[in-house]
Amino acid sequence: MAWDVRTLFWMNGHHCVALDAVLYPISYLGEHGLLLAMLVLGTLVGAPRGRWKEWAAVGVALLLADRLLFELVALYGFRERPFLALDGVRQVGPLWYTSSFPSGHAHYAWLVSVLLGARRPIWLAALIPFTLLTCYSRPYLGMHYPSDVIAGSAFGVVSGFAFLAVQRWWREHLAGTPAHVDAPPPPLGHPQSS
Repeated sequence: MAWDVRTLFWMNGHHCVALDAVLYPISYLGEHGLLLAMLVLGTLVGAPRGRWKEWAAVGVALLLADRLLFELVALYGFRERPFLALDGVRQVGPLWYTSSFPSGHAHYAWLVSVLLGARRPIWLAALIPFTLLTCYSRPYLGMHYPSDVIAGSAFGVVSGFAFLAVQRWWREHLAGTPAHVDAPPPPLGHPQSS
């Protein structure tokens, strides 16, 4: 994929102090558990009243299934990282020798954005820029090809909506809590429908 390599070299070749100061710390946050902590928060927000332990168990099961699927894709779609495969790629940050495909940072950033954004839409104002900068940082830092980031992003979005669908189904069918139960009450002076 010539476009992939050309785009990588363009993104990776436009380093400047200002971008380094923004993109390296944003990418580094994904290295040390911030995205994982946000992901756990994303699975717990919206738990039915009094059922958070079951909700957490469903969330953990979904996270483990997602991680297993991600690892299988990375194993069978193994691709050497660009800083190892191509001469002239500037690599910044921790060295990873695992598969470049798909981007785990992009995957988890979009997964977090979908989960938290669906539950607290106001948070999208911070989540979307953080996620886009995380995605841009990966080729910029020489860690991924753009197609790795696109694949990781798609995987994260699909996983996020799958999480929401399973949690909604569990909430409505297994927990016995219809989705409308936690809806905000109507404004004062308006009759409440039954």
